[in-house]
Amino acid sequence: MLSLLQTENTVLVVAEALIIARPVRKVNNHAAIVTGVLIFICGFAYLMFGTSLLLLMLMSFVATIGELIYVPVKQAYLGDLAPD
Repeated sequence: MLSLLQTENTVLVVAEALIIARPVRKVNNHAAIVTGVLIFICGFAYLMFGTSLLLLMLMSFVATIGELIYVPVKQAYLGDLAPD
């Protein structure tokens, strides 16, 4: 099941990266990172204890959406921290 969930995450990240990135650019960075982290936590919380494959795949999808929202903003903040 773990390899199936990792494959799903990889395919979703590749397929949805451009779809999610465009609306996130229009949102305030603070709101995007908070919303993304909350969605990621909601999805990942079930992944820790769940046993139903269908629900695991659904919550993996939710966690991937949250990851796609907050990771680009986080990376931009980390890039700003680096000294010139």
